Amino acid sequence: MATAKLTAEAPRWNSATRVGFRFLFVYFFVSILTPFGQVGAMLWSPLGIYETVSSWWMSAVGLVGDWVFGATVAPVFNGSGDTQFNYVEVFCWAAIASAATVIWSIADRKRLSYPRLFEVLRVALRLFLALEMIVYGTSKVLPVQFGTLLPSRLVTPVGELSPMGLLWTFMAASPCYTFFGGAAELLGGLLLVFRRTTLLGALVCAGVMTQVVMLNLCYDVPVKLFSSQLLAMAIFLTLPDAKRLWSFFVEGRPIAPAPIRPRFKRRWLNWSITSATVGLFVLLTLQGVINDYSYCQASGIFGPSLPLQGVWDVVEYERDGEVIPPLATDPIRWNELLFQNTGSGAWVVAKSMLGRPKLSMVEFAEGARRMTLTDLQNTENPPLVLTYEEPAPDTLVLSGTVSGKKLRVELHRAPKERFTLVNRGFHWINEMPFNR
Repeated sequence: MATAKLTAEAPRWNSATRVGFRFLFVYFFVSILTPFGQVGAMLWSPLGIYETVSSWWMSAVGLVGDWVFGATVAPVFNGSGDTQFNYVEVFCWAAIASAATVIWSIADRKRLSYPRLFEVLRVALRLFLALEMIVYGTSKVLPVQFGTLLPSRLVTPVGELSPMGLLWTFMAASPCYTFFGGAAELLGGLLLVFRRTTLLGALVCAGVMTQVVMLNLCYDVPVKLFSSQLLAMAIFLTLPDAKRLWSFFVEGRPIAPAPIRPRFKRRWLNWSITSATVGLFVLLTLQGVINDYSYCQASGIFGPSLPLQGVWDVVEYERDGEVIPPLATDPIRWNELLFQNTGSGAWVVAKSMLGRPKLSMVEFAEGARRMTLTDLQNTENPPLVLTYEEPAPDTLVLSGTVSGKKLRVELHRAPKERFTLVNRGFHWINEMPFNR
């Protein structure tokens, strides 16, 4: 193989740079094309081979998990990106990239640099990162990811929250701050769509994702692997301008704009590709906004809220005509009922005098003033059917039969003023810190 000519567009890379590039090229592309990722699913599904590819990949990762780590792993789609399968999958990406790097380095050892492949990788990472940042950004600009403060959060003591639950409560308590974080992610993603603003977009994404990674690490949010990979992509996109950034910010030297050369000689071809790319991302952004807005309507954030939404205190609990006193040791008598809508359904949380929550799905028949509660913790229990009345404002009476015994419960709605977290509001002037 003849040695490549050195030109201004193809400078000589040292051996470490060449090896590192080969590894990162394979690693990033394999991780992007994984069938269980968004881009992988978008690629393999239209080809009609998604099931085949995903089955093959799942089996391969499973074998590696068994042979190398002695663990049985399988993909679990439960919102966690840090499962055993995910860690073994990252190991597989690195192993494939390492093997490919060795073969590539031997077969192409006389190559001096890879300017075109570097540009291909940079474009792929730029668009992939832009897609993910837009998806995450829109889910924060519209309060989907963290939602709103549900009644169950308001009555849960801080000490009983998990670190992730505390973070979710913190973010949901301030829609303005959540919007700010989402707008920053959305801005970074949109800037990456355009070549001229790639560096600015990568810097915005790197700053935003550094905070996201630290929150995931410090609050045990199970998206540590994926967020770290997005941060690595953002940093990679800034590398071509690292010397220029050092000269400007550290050495204080003026720098010239980086040249942006057309990819193709024909202007119409460059214009067509740019227009198609921008149009695609505009459609993806609009689709994300529409989907998130629909979710907000379904969950009662922008639309009608769930009937009886809120926290209800039990003031009288009758079983077979006998009033059951509110003893702190009673594991059966209700102390509170929490009605809430999460977008995936309407829920009721019944808290006993011991503070133990019982989660049920609720369906309302408003015309008949009837509700049906389905126990989600023990699906073998028959649904509980209760009728309800509202004899006075913020007063609720439930009636029905439970385990062959007649039940009558009177409840009063807890006023919002009871919860400092939602009624404190914003103050420019504070004569004394209000820290409780």
